[in-house]
Amino acid sequence: MSSASISRRAIRIAGWTLAALVLMVLVVLLVFDWNWLKSPIQSGVARATGRTLDIAGDITGQWRLRPLIRLEQVRLSNPEWAQAPHLLSAEAIELRIALLPLIFKRIHIYELRLQGPEVNLQRLADGRATWLFDPEHKDEAGTPPVIDTLQVDRGVLNYLDAIVPARLTAQVEDKSDPQDPRGLKFRVEGQLRDQPVKLTGESASLLSLRDASRRLPLLVQGVLASTQISIEGELAGLATPSEGSIRYSLSGPSLSLLEPALRVPLPETPAYSVTGLLTRKGERWQTTDLRGKVGESDIAGSVTVETGGDKPNIVADLRSSLLDLADLGPLIGGTNRSRLKPTAEDAARLLPRRNYDPSSFAKLDAHVILRADKVVRVAAWPFDNFLADFRLSDSQVVIDPLQFGMANGRLHGRVVFDTRQPPIQSTLVARMENVDVARIAPEKAAVSEAAGILSGRIELKGRGNAIGTMLGSSDGRITLLLSDGNVPSLLPALVDLDGARVLANLFGSKPESVRCSAIDLAIAGGIATPNVAIVETDTTVLTVTGQVNLRSEALDLKLTQAPKAPSFLSLRTPILVGGTMMSPALAPAPAPLAARAAAALLLGLVNPLAAALALIETGPGEDGTCPVIQQGYKTKPASGAPGKK
Repeated sequence: MSSASISRRAIRIAGWTLAALVLMVLVVLLVFDWNWLKSPIQSGVARATGRTLDIAGDITGQWRLRPLIRLEQVRLSNPEWAQAPHLLSAEAIELRIALLPLIFKRIHIYELRLQGPEVNLQRLADGRATWLFDPEHKDEAGTPPVIDTLQVDRGVLNYLDAIVPARLTAQVEDKSDPQDPRGLKFRVEGQLRDQPVKLTGESASLLSLRDASRRLPLLVQGVLASTQISIEGELAGLATPSEGSIRYSLSGPSLSLLEPALRVPLPETPAYSVTGLLTRKGERWQTTDLRGKVGESDIAGSVTVETGGDKPNIVADLRSSLLDLADLGPLIGGTNRSRLKPTAEDAARLLPRRNYDPSSFAKLDAHVILRADKVVRVAAWPFDNFLADFRLSDSQVVIDPLQFGMANGRLHGRVVFDTRQPPIQSTLVARMENVDVARIAPEKAAVSEAAGILSGRIELKGRGNAIGTMLGSSDGRITLLLSDGNVPSLLPALVDLDGARVLANLFGSKPESVRCSAIDLAIAGGIATPNVAIVETDTTVLTVTGQVNLRSEALDLKLTQAPKAPSFLSLRTPILVGGTMMSPALAPAPAPLAARAAAALLLGLVNPLAAALALIETGPGEDGTCPVIQQGYKTKPASGAPGKK
């Protein structure tokens, strides 16, 4: 047989063989039941993950270079310790898969579509997580499958985390539509760090969350920790954002409610509403156009937060055109009028009693400057040019300077809180300079008729975790001096209980000169005792003795009057001031008044006209001690008091 014949015969045999193989493949494809893959798939998943895969429905498919497979009624089990029995359950899973990578035990899915999926993720306090497939459920190593496109129809994600902690449910639709850059729509409800969450949002597809270098659109609205939130912008890597910018709007009853969710210590504040543009680059978050209101105060400025160190560092430069001092009350332990209802003790006390948590001062460093053009308070006193430079470092708070403009004068001082050793150690050194009394409350007639320049100094040291307890344990000195002044003449007349002068001044009074008014209080263990407390007018010398208990806020004072000239109908007697700082009670001292009334009655029995003699007060007939007090004030400056700036 010739070689040519052999070649032709070999070709015919090869042709018939190939034809037979094609026929066999065609026969197999025609009679192939995709459900034959059910057992191999379930066994392969069990070997790879240690979990049970249950395919309760049919498996169907289409033979192509990239086969399309559809699995119905699919359930993948969770570990036995998980609350939910299944990690994943779905009405159907469709995937178009690459065959060649399977030879090398790699999974490359070109298209994945989940219909009606429910995913149950859970993490325990010891770190075990249902989405980790090693025997201990703690190892995140391994090569995840490559997925090119993902679609989710009517998805539900349940997330339970004991470490964060969190209990969230998300409804998800992910269309992966190239024409819609925010193809992912979601709604989240539940609790995050014990704070309520109810948010709706849009972003790019779930798959794009893996790309930390790509800026992704983000739109979120809803409620987090009782705070109304609206944000829109772009972040690079939404899961762990490294840079981006978002426009935000926040409003809520107090910033402190966001502390658990944001994991940055935030102060108690009144109700607020703020907007701005927040940018991030690396560990630096910054907003440079913050605007809004906190309580009744407007606020604007910039805030920067650095999160890369051992603890957050906050730097803020804030300005207010109108600052209501009541809005700063929660910062010094007062009750937030918009959120916290005052207790019976709060209502009965003047000094704030709400405790600071000393450990919170160790959670961050901060440098905050707050300026205000005009300052108001409940009494509408004319404060202006407010400045507070607040620094928190190494668990110590220093406010220096703390400064107000007031009635053409100013108050300025330095405050220190040292929280390194409980209870908090506090120091206050302050001065009051050149305050024009007539301008303090010009709308009030009694004050507008007054005049004089008020100056003073305060030096206090205390211990305690609330302003009230700090003052209640304090030691130090408070000195006030009014010079070049006058008061309405009716006021000292009322203090004297001098009937003749009261009657005269009711028909026409003119101001009465104050030679001086000086108060010098020594404070020891929270008990304030006057070293000197004197008001001297042209007609009267008024002195104050007794004490004020700053711990209980109880008053135990006696006001003693000495008219300088004889006066008809004088019923001069000491006035007792009792009650509390919140509710003082004034009453004439009963014994001296009763004695004088008894003398008048006795004389009246002899001669009714003689009763008037008991009501004549001759007075001390001297100028008093104000020049001595003034000289002492000028020559004995307080040590450590802040100087003029």
